Amino acid sequence: MSVPASAAKPPPGRWWYVVAGLIAAAAVAVTIYFVIHRVSGLTDRLVQVVVPGQASLTLNETGSYTIFHEYQSVVDGKVYSTGSVSDLRVTVAGPDGRRVSLTSPSGTSRYSIAGRAGSSIFAFEAAQPGVYRLAASYEDGRREPRTVLTVGTGFVAGIFMTVLITLAIMFAGMGSAITIAIIVFLARRRALRAGAPA
Repeated sequence: MSVPASAAKPPPGRWWYVVAGLIAAAAVAVTIYFVIHRVSGLTDRLVQVVVPGQASLTLNETGSYTIFHEYQSVVDGKVYSTGSVSDLRVTVAGPDGRRVSLTSPSGTSRYSIAGRAGSSIFAFEAAQPGVYRLAASYEDGRREPRTVLTVGTGFVAGIFMTVLITLAIMFAGMGSAITIAIIVFLARRRALRAGAPA
């Protein structure tokens, strides 16, 4: 027996589709905002050193640090783009002036963000906070090509967390939008089949 149109429950309004669209758009906007600010914060934590040359690094935290060769980089408005630097000798001295042991990083870490790209070449332990001295030179003493080394801690883990959080935001936002759209679609179809006015 069919239900009279006047007695049938009216279907959800089409404006719910607009709500779903707004949620999806908000998820995209929040994701873009998060990625831009997160990436900016991560790259700011990397100390850039133009080499051959030397620089003082103020390390406020103890622990493991990674030295990256940033083969695509921008420092003070100047663009650096270099290939292999296998003959680049790098040394690090601690606050006490003693040389710090450099080791190969556990697995090669790479990044490519905000027009910068690099790969890990060394790792070292900062036993105490303070000023560390990094120096780098080519074995044959030449001054070219100039390239960029970066030093940081927790950078790769930060990128990994950024990816996870970004995916979570997108899945939550887009998932909610799609769920609302499907529920509204099915509810409208059931209501219209029951004889409710469109």
